[in-house]
Amino acid sequence: MKNWLNSYLFLDIPEDSRSYRQVVTSNFILLCTLGVLLFFTASNYIYGNTPLYYSTLGMLIAYASALVFLQKKKQLLIHCILFSVGVGILAVIFFNRGQQYVPNWSLIYCYILMVMYGHKKGGVIAITYLGVVLSMMLTWVGDTLDTLAFIRFTSVACIMLFLCYITELLIEKTLRRLSKTQSKLERLSTTDGLTMLYNRRYFDKIFKQELMSSTRSEQRLALAMLDIDYFKLYNDTYGHHAGDLALIKIAHLFKAKMQRANDYAFRIGGEEFAVLFYARNDDEAITFIEAIQSSVEALNIEHSESPISSYLTVSAGVYLLPPNNDMTEKDIYKQCDALLYQAKEKGRNRVVY
Repeated sequence: MKNWLNSYLFLDIPEDSRSYRQVVTSNFILLCTLGVLLFFTASNYIYGNTPLYYSTLGMLIAYASALVFLQKKKQLLIHCILFSVGVGILAVIFFNRGQQYVPNWSLIYCYILMVMYGHKKGGVIAITYLGVVLSMMLTWVGDTLDTLAFIRFTSVACIMLFLCYITELLIEKTLRRLSKTQSKLERLSTTDGLTMLYNRRYFDKIFKQELMSSTRSEQRLALAMLDIDYFKLYNDTYGHHAGDLALIKIAHLFKAKMQRANDYAFRIGGEEFAVLFYARNDDEAITFIEAIQSSVEALNIEHSESPISSYLTVSAGVYLLPPNNDMTEKDIYKQCDALLYQAKEKGRNRVVY
């Protein structure tokens, strides 16, 4: 029963702060409405109240049909129920002329309105609704309702409405902050702190996803691994702070080059990067990485101790997946890493494929 209730009310499903509370409250209202209709239908049948039995039975059938046919328009059904409940409470208050604590139900209704529509919109609706209730009750003061009771109810209603407003406001602000914090943590968990490129953890996740989707694409998935040439020597010569600045500049270059859909750049090690992209053929893939490799040297980041250039350079290995590929991520990664190794063995500052 507990598992079914959690599943029905979506208590275990993470949602956006506002929509989550609305979904849970909406399903709770639908469940309560069904329960109330079942209760009254059964009660009228047991006590032999034929006219009311058929009336509630008809309402139950109509409601059950609405639940089935309005699954994709559940919010419309909720609005109709809330409107009907609001009108029903007003009718009960009117026919009882404010007696027997009936107006107290309007306070619960006002709180439900704020939960469903938020502290701003819901607050306006609740204040308007409560104003109608108080206006009705005011006409009975001195008749069926004494002045002290009206003042007492009005005071309690205003205080409760204010507390509901403050509570919903604070809940909304708290959930908004939690949502921002969660987004920030998710971003940090997938992003390299220094370069702000995607990190190795996110590389493993995206690589697997793109490898699966590449089988349905007319283009072919390509992986390139790039390594900054003689970067340890650069750090020894200019210091680690200068090395960090160089990594940031190169990362910005990678970001600028990743303009196409499904282009990704990652920092997967100290001075090692990976680029994941799609290409129609070998020439397109090689041209794309050679352009990046040339652009890195064109940054003119001085490296006076480099044996191959006066500036920082990168070596790259590029592997373009063959059509109808059945290789695993690990196999492709090893293949590309071997190509990067060849680029280093052949003198660095070059692209091997």
